[in-house]
Amino acid sequence: RERVRAVNPRFLLGNLLDPESLAGLARGFGTPTMPALVFSELEYNRGIAGTPGRVEQLRREGYPVWYVPGLWIRPVTPPMLPELVAAVAPATGGYWIWSTAAFSANPRGEYAHAPEFSHEDYWQAFRRANDALDAALASGDGGVASERREVPSARVPRIAGDEPTAQDWERAAILEPFVAYSSGEPAKTLTRARALWDGERLHLRVTCTEPEPHKMPPLHGERDDASLWQQDSLEVFWRRPDTGAYAHVVVNAAGAVSDSFSDGIRPEDPGWNADISAVPARGEGQWEMRLSIPLAADGGGDLPPGSQVCFELARNRPGGGETTCWAPTGGMFRGAPNLWGTLELE
Repeated sequence: RERVRAVNPRFLLGNLLDPESLAGLARGFGTPTMPALVFSELEYNRGIAGTPGRVEQLRREGYPVWYVPGLWIRPVTPPMLPELVAAVAPATGGYWIWSTAAFSANPRGEYAHAPEFSHEDYWQAFRRANDALDAALASGDGGVASERREVPSARVPRIAGDEPTAQDWERAAILEPFVAYSSGEPAKTLTRARALWDGERLHLRVTCTEPEPHKMPPLHGERDDASLWQQDSLEVFWRRPDTGAYAHVVVNAAGAVSDSFSDGIRPEDPGWNADISAVPARGEGQWEMRLSIPLAADGGGDLPPGSQVCFELARNRPGGGETTCWAPTGGMFRGAPNLWGTLELE
């Protein structure tokens, strides 16, 4: 930083968003008066719903940075560009676009621009986008006008014993509907989840309809196998409302478990282990999982009645080509924790 600023005192240093680099970036590059730039790819596919949560988390954690969303010009076409820039850029450090490969003489591959538009279409869109950004800044609108989504919630009944009975499951909270995790559109197959808690552990019973069991890939893996999410599996995320730290559990349809924990900035630590119980079952045209999770394993302490937990439950169905979830997040679970649902523990 000192060497660069000796040449140009106003030069802003930055880095592509890499959670492992944020702490060093903040200490080495950014200062309160000259923040560092954090370039993100999390908005690449038009998904700006999680941007407010990411900006707030960096602010809350005290990182002296400006967050700069990136837009990928294959899915972000010229008609979309001005509206997206005006929505996301005023409250962040602007926006960025990887244009070199897209506008070369022979643009090919995934970084080429959308073929139905010309180079000139894009340049005109960039001008309109910058004009829209100027207008938004002049109006004093510093908020992120992201797409608004209703966040689902459920009241989770408490049971008397340690294990749910058949009667307990009858009165359990029902987490539905499951929808496509990126678009929020209805799922192709039915997934139904029920939730209970016993004062310490969250109990989940998830029934997954499977009309094409012959397409299910072989199930494999041991504890903390990083590939479990690529099989027919469930993913659970939870965090306390007042923190960016979260826990992440993956369990495949055979009951193999992978669990990890993140402080919300650094990558998930697979060495973190919780006392997870996963009991699978197979039936005609469906599979089922009963999960028992100690919520206090996240280090936040016991949860008294009335507590709220930010919560996401997802199903991976690779044979059917779909990932569905309880709370749609625009195609990114970790990147949009502000869009997870809410469980209220009775």
